[in-house]
Amino acid sequence: MAKALKRELGVTAKEIRKTYTEGTPEETARIFEMLEHPSQGMSVERKLAKDLPCEVIWYPERWINTDKVPDLGWDDLCIKYGKKVTKVVSMTKISDLEKAWKDIRYFVGENCENAKHGNQAIPEGHYLCCEVYLVSDAAYAAAIEGLFAKSAEMGLEIEDGYLIELIRDVELTLTGGAVFSFQIPIKE
Repeated sequence: MAKALKRELGVTAKEIRKTYTEGTPEETARIFEMLEHPSQGMSVERKLAKDLPCEVIWYPERWINTDKVPDLGWDDLCIKYGKKVTKVVSMTKISDLEKAWKDIRYFVGENCENAKHGNQAIPEGHYLCCEVYLVSDAAYAAAIEGLFAKSAEMGLEIEDGYLIELIRDVELTLTGGAVFSFQIPIKE
């Protein structure tokens, strides 16, 4: 298996594991890109991400409670919470997205009605938003990259806030996926 991995992807399993802690999101996305479904010109994931339906939405201040949710990846959160994972919100500092994974500031918490029940605010403002059905890590990385590319294409300036991620729906089967909502703050 190790020889096939090195031959087909040009990296070793050790290098891939190292990317998940010491690498950046961009380096991890490049590994996922090697696993995408090939198509003429660009992968199926990249083609779909290029045409993401996006819209600018204004949100009032929102709150999450980070004390109620363990620090797990989306796959593990889906297993732990089942359909209740739709109450979980992830906030990742946009200015940190070029750093190594271990140095990125982020919050994971349960969506709250108001400040009384939450301990981390999601600032009010305009957000460029998309909802997308995903079934793989490669599609996840392509969709987030697609959202940032769409902001540039639309001539929108990104505010240094948080990339917001929510799961709107999840299929709890071996081959199921999830509907993600991705939101990035836009300068007004």
